[in-house]
Amino acid sequence: MRGGLYILLTLVLQISIAQLKVRPVVDHPNPSGRTSSINNIDPASLPFWDDFSIANRTADSIRVWGLDTTRQWDFELSSNVFINSTLAINPPSYNVATFDGLDRNGDFYVRDNTATGLADELVSTPIDLTGKSVGDDIYFSFYWQAGGNVEKPEEGDSLVLHFMNSDSLWIPIWHAEGGEDLDESIFTQQIIEVTTAFFSDKFRFRFQSYGDLDGPFDAWHVDWIYLNEGRNNVDIGYLDRAFTGDLTSPLKPFKSVPLVQFNVDNRFVTNQRIEVSNLDATDLYPIDVAYTISNTIDDNIFISDADRAYAVLFPLEQDTITLLDSDLVPINLSDVDFSGITAYDSVVLQTAISLKSNDGVLDGTVVDLRINDTIRQNYTLHNYYAFDDGTAEFAAGTNIRNGQVAVQFWVEQQDTITHVDFNFPNIAPILQSPPTLTLKIMRSLSPEFMLTSEQITVEYNESRDSFTRYELSRPVVVTDTFYVAYQQFINDYIGIGFDRSNPDAAQHIFENKDGDWIQNVSLSGALMIRPVFQNGLEFVLGNEPQSDLVVYPNPTAGTFRVDVDYQKIELLDLSGRVLHSEKSRSFHDISNFPQGVYLLKIHLKNSHHIQKIILE
Repeated sequence: MRGGLYILLTLVLQISIAQLKVRPVVDHPNPSGRTSSINNIDPASLPFWDDFSIANRTADSIRVWGLDTTRQWDFELSSNVFINSTLAINPPSYNVATFDGLDRNGDFYVRDNTATGLADELVSTPIDLTGKSVGDDIYFSFYWQAGGNVEKPEEGDSLVLHFMNSDSLWIPIWHAEGGEDLDESIFTQQIIEVTTAFFSDKFRFRFQSYGDLDGPFDAWHVDWIYLNEGRNNVDIGYLDRAFTGDLTSPLKPFKSVPLVQFNVDNRFVTNQRIEVSNLDATDLYPIDVAYTISNTIDDNIFISDADRAYAVLFPLEQDTITLLDSDLVPINLSDVDFSGITAYDSVVLQTAISLKSNDGVLDGTVVDLRINDTIRQNYTLHNYYAFDDGTAEFAAGTNIRNGQVAVQFWVEQQDTITHVDFNFPNIAPILQSPPTLTLKIMRSLSPEFMLTSEQITVEYNESRDSFTRYELSRPVVVTDTFYVAYQQFINDYIGIGFDRSNPDAAQHIFENKDGDWIQNVSLSGALMIRPVFQNGLEFVLGNEPQSDLVVYPNPTAGTFRVDVDYQKIELLDLSGRVLHSEKSRSFHDISNFPQGVYLLKIHLKNSHHIQKIILE
């Protein structure tokens, strides 16, 4: 919690000297009101396990391992928790559950700088512990971190764990208090015995966070939750070696570059890196990895390094090491032959990396630990530059009249800018009258060398990952470094989508509040501003559709069928990132994903088809 005097001083400073400030993004409310009613759900059996590695923004409702499709999480109560891969530091595995002062739509719980209280909660569905006895040794464990890459909880804030007993009463079991002594870079594991007072078919558990209710503050992160019998109070090591975050981009510092610029001697290709952790506290392990880069349009593989045995050993306990480091893996992507991709208007490069060191089973159960062993990420080569991955975790902007913000780009060969894409996320409260900005494209900042300047009106997004495209009245030719900038004319806050996943982009952001341009030093991430070039303005998604291929219903409330002979489907976001993959089946369920527009990639026998699908 923050004191009132501190808040007052902060607000005064923001008005007087601040330029770029981060604020939460507000999604449109979910009109369908998808919820889960626990009254209609049979209690699940042991074990319970979730590391959130394949969840998308909200906790998965359905178990993702074994044959049990019982719901794990009460969606209605748990959906305010944010599942992400960027806000924690060195987590045990890919993705964590983040608790803060924002609700499921990214809005404040209470629009009051002094409001504190119950914020996020993560609540399980019932778990059947009937017939259990003391000798069954049932223990509950999890990892937690305070702060990470978000504001650390302060004195008076807390994270609380409750168990539900046979009388349906929530009993407090464990809690962590905020304060300056907390280490925001460390994940701590807790293990707790489940006593006989909780042995019934009504057993549930929940985490609740208490703190500020007005933004992304006082954050806690929870990961790798495991409940099972046959354990003890020192059972805190697991045969799990897991990725802890995203691959860095092979187009560093960009996430997307124009195809024609990429083809200039592979100029933008750089080695990728990723961190992995070892959750086994008893032994060292060699690392075996499969690594590929392919074109998702035609499945052409440019590089494959299957089952490579690394010369280093995994460290003990939950230390991390960086894979694909030049000292470990002599893969030089600049030597890879990417010829042939010019035959397309656009290409999506997919990099996939898989750990091959796990036995795949947790304590002899059906829990498959290998689900966190593969990371696939897509990078678009089309007609625009992007430092961002297509999703705004926050907004960043200024509240100063005449304030300016610029993002630096460069080309390897001369090209022509015809449009600029802006992500203008919803920020509560939304301004009554959409503001007007001056869009500028400049050759240099100091001295300013203007290539074009024109007025645009802010159009707020329908979702975190949508863009507004502004056509330039006169196309602009660029030959080297250039800057896309905007200037505002009101003291109200105007935010641009801000992606926290690319800290390398921060050095290419500049601000001007009093006539002098200075390089950003306060934000770590990417502003979602994209210059678009003249060639290939329409994105080629794939092959022409088959006349007998039908996806229905579309739009869908969550379930749909594919009426054609196919091998598998992949659900992609609009940046080409794979969110979900399933083999052919009678129907598919994507109801756990946020509402919006997605791409559905349908793999046929000798080809594939991509089409839009709308989730309502």
